[in-house]
Amino acid sequence: MRHLQEEERKTALDTLNDMQYAAFENCTRNYRNGRMEEFWNDIKNLDVLFMLSGNILDEDLKDSTSES
Repeated sequence: MRHLQEEERKTALDTLNDMQYAAFENCTRNYRNGRMEEFWNDIKNLDVLFMLSGNILDEDLKDSTSES
């Protein structure tokens, strides 16, 4: 069960990383093209994606300290 949770977290982090990269690329493209409304929407999306990644990493940290 524990191994499955670790794999799910790794998959989730990998997916979030891919999404963050795509959103960042889109964000910079929108900025360069002067599409500021889309740029700020992308910034908000990046904030949400980074928050989700942070939550997963915090959970991992809590789990690793509770095992010690």
